[in-house]
Amino acid sequence: MDTKVEDQEQTIPIVGEKPVYEIKHNDKGEKVINEMITVKEQIGDGAFSKVYRIEYRFIWEEDGKQMDETFPYAMKVMNEDQLMKKNIFLAHGKAASMMDFVQNEINILKRIRHENIIKLFEILRDDNKIYLITELCNKGSVLKWNPEENKYVLTSGFKTLIEENPHYFELEQIDWNKLDEREVLGKFLFRQLFKAVEFLHEQNIIHRDIKWENILCKYNEETQKIELKLIDFSIAKQLSPDELLTEFVGTTEYQPPEVVNGKFEGKPCDIWALGCCLYSFFFGKLPGINGVDPEDFKESAISDDLKDLLTSMLDPDPTKRITIEEILIHLWML
Repeated sequence: MDTKVEDQEQTIPIVGEKPVYEIKHNDKGEKVINEMITVKEQIGDGAFSKVYRIEYRFIWEEDGKQMDETFPYAMKVMNEDQLMKKNIFLAHGKAASMMDFVQNEINILKRIRHENIIKLFEILRDDNKIYLITELCNKGSVLKWNPEENKYVLTSGFKTLIEENPHYFELEQIDWNKLDEREVLGKFLFRQLFKAVEFLHEQNIIHRDIKWENILCKYNEETQKIELKLIDFSIAKQLSPDELLTEFVGTTEYQPPEVVNGKFEGKPCDIWALGCCLYSFFFGKLPGINGVDPEDFKESAISDDLKDLLTSMLDPDPTKRITIEEILIHLWML
């Protein structure tokens, strides 16, 4: 690991892997790992993992002086024994353990770097746990399902962030009742997601589980940049040229007709999932298996360009579905 720290993005410049050699507690009762990582608070959990906000301590020499500073990161902790025992059954009688999916995510994130994809910095292991150190997405989710309103809504944290930074959109303030302003915001957000998927598809990688739960927001206080991050690459797949898969994995509500019908999946499945996210951003619900609902368009005042883009992304025929390269030059994006 390099010792000089220039900025937060460069504190751990390469993905490294090493053992946990000591865990103790400081005078505040906080867990300290390897004398460098202080666990501050739990910020998320899953069936087989917990996610914590941590402070990573760095010591380096600068102009003859010893510098000592901490930087915020996220740490995902998993029990390797539990992961090995849990099997997921795939198509054609195949099965894989949850550990296989974790290792798949590690292998992919080790190889890729993009400003809108979560960065993996370090991997720690002890006798039965694995710790993934990633950048901290300090503003959490963007959109979530609200059961009381029976629709997808912007999270309060993200909404506040946007309202505090209207200059991002060349506005004095955000008026959520103005659909044209909602479209300005949508373009800003989805351009980042589209660029992330463009990068993946250029590497012949498909994500296979794009959904709002796998999109987080990071606000950089120093640069005042709002960044969306695509996370969870556990079922992502590196494809051979023109390879199509016949496994059914991912989240059913975001799956295109060809996957639901057990035919194949490839890059077009990511486009459909992105279309689901874009659709729910404006309509508060996911589209059906047949794509856009004409009644939604009749009752909405969204622009014709946006209607055309949604229709093209949610085309039930994957051979006619728009590509990520075509999305980025679509009239709605200009």
